[in-house]
Amino acid sequence: MELGGNVTTSIAAYLGHGELTINPIDDGYELHRHGTPITGAPSEGEKTAIAMSYFLSSIEADNRKLKDLIVVVDDPVSSLDTKALNFACSLVRSRLEKAAQVFILTHNMQCMNEFKKAWKGRARPSADKEPTAKFLFIDVTIPEGQARRSSTIVEMSKLLREYDSEYHFLFSHLLRFVEQPDTYDDHGYLMPNVIRRVLDVFLAFKCPGGGGLPGQLDKLCVDYPELDREQLTALERLAQVESHSDNIDDLLSFSTMTLEETRGAATLLFHTIKKVDSKHLERLKGLCR
Repeated sequence: MELGGNVTTSIAAYLGHGELTINPIDDGYELHRHGTPITGAPSEGEKTAIAMSYFLSSIEADNRKLKDLIVVVDDPVSSLDTKALNFACSLVRSRLEKAAQVFILTHNMQCMNEFKKAWKGRARPSADKEPTAKFLFIDVTIPEGQARRSSTIVEMSKLLREYDSEYHFLFSHLLRFVEQPDTYDDHGYLMPNVIRRVLDVFLAFKCPGGGGLPGQLDKLCVDYPELDREQLTALERLAQVESHSDNIDDLLSFSTMTLEETRGAATLLFHTIKKVDSKHLERLKGLCR
């Protein structure tokens, strides 16, 4: 009975509301919403909240001591909306504060940002203190001469560590791809999606409004007549074959674009940014170097 109450309290803290409760019955527990037993399956976000809340409430069972435990939490915010995500990250941090060591694994940018903000001071403390946190990144590449992808855990790029958006980090890949055309790029397979994402963000600020990417390119040509609209068809081709997403994880799929098409689109995007906002381009280059 005590476990049910603890889990209910955690669920409320996890989701930011008290709609869901765990109620003890003769042969176990029953899930209620607004005081009434739930018929059918909970939502995916509710399942995440229930599972994580049970885990957090039972972690010190069987006389375990949190201070002696190494805790690994994999994707604690699956299917949660933004408000619930903030509550969830806060709960996980506070409940595991005294653990011997904590690993948080996520491919969700918002979740990563929540933990970065909370632990940045620990990862880079003042000069007289040792760091007690570290930000790492799973770097997925296709090494030269191989057909299969390879994953390596590396220290997180400062462009991901210092900014809430991945725009700067993705631009650094674009910069290397454009400036080293004769060098094998072991991240080349993800470049079509990188180009699309950089283009999306750049146009969102330069040409705000609806109309989709083709409409934004039209507006850009009106505002900057020196651009060749016919040449920008390569970027429209990019838009047709690459879907927009908000997760770095979705960069890992293979594209149908050829290497030649990809290099042409990357070079064109680079030249377009230079013509439209050369200061923006130079400042981005400075950050990447």
